[in-house]
Amino acid sequence: MLTDRALIERYCKSQKDRLDPGSLKKYRAILADLDRAGLAETDSRQLTRDDGAKLIRSMGGRLALITVRHRIESLSTVWRWGVEQGLVGSVPWVVKDVRGIAPQPPKPFSLEEIRLIANWLDENQSPAAGFFRFQIGTGCRTGEVIGLLWRHVSDDCRQVWIGEAVVQRTRKSVKNRKPRLITLPPSLQKWLAEYRKARGKIDPVFPDPQGRVWTASQLNWYWRKPFTALGIPYRRPYVTRKTLISHLLQHGKSPVEIANSMGHSVKTLFTYYADLVGNPELIDLLD
Repeated sequence: MLTDRALIERYCKSQKDRLDPGSLKKYRAILADLDRAGLAETDSRQLTRDDGAKLIRSMGGRLALITVRHRIESLSTVWRWGVEQGLVGSVPWVVKDVRGIAPQPPKPFSLEEIRLIANWLDENQSPAAGFFRFQIGTGCRTGEVIGLLWRHVSDDCRQVWIGEAVVQRTRKSVKNRKPRLITLPPSLQKWLAEYRKARGKIDPVFPDPQGRVWTASQLNWYWRKPFTALGIPYRRPYVTRKTLISHLLQHGKSPVEIANSMGHSVKTLFTYYADLVGNPELIDLLD
């Protein structure tokens, strides 16, 4: 009998060169979910969609809707791999079975909020001020900025190659294995050149106070400070990515251009940023 636990462990072992520590941690959490639902030791070949619904109900009482969806998507990935390997016959995990009231998406930062946050970090000499200025200006994922090295930056600081990321101090390829070259706006190019001149070409480009690569938890601690001081509603650093996409759309950039700059597909742009892609004023049919 190939249990659910054994199938997941076999999948993780087969993908060990591709899964980062964060992904492995996610699958450990999924195994704990299966344990709570009494499914971890079930024969993976005998699972049905009813078992999938049972797991969804079990997770739904503890986890946010988006988290449940992501975990069901991850289980689907494992079972699809299992089907390809001839280990199981079907996939019992169906994302559309995850139902509920979708949370309101986080609101992008206004230009005023962005400037207030950046200025507060500079004025209070935050060790993460440079990191966040670059992230705000480029929309890069946190791991991509953590992993940035000076060899990724052109001599004139005009272009930056985004092809590596660091997650939990482990260097890997960027998400979706889609390296990209981004061109900085003049003000950010000038700032980065001055930053390099002052610091020297010492890697990483944006180090923590000890000169090492940052961890996400360290960065989050510094990121929260200006929100408390300025009274701005808190949003995670990742919302800077949504913010840049929002403003690029407002300035007439096409979804294809934006998707290339952000390092994901146009489909992903429409799936996860649909609230930004277009919200036209409705036509008054009764007037």
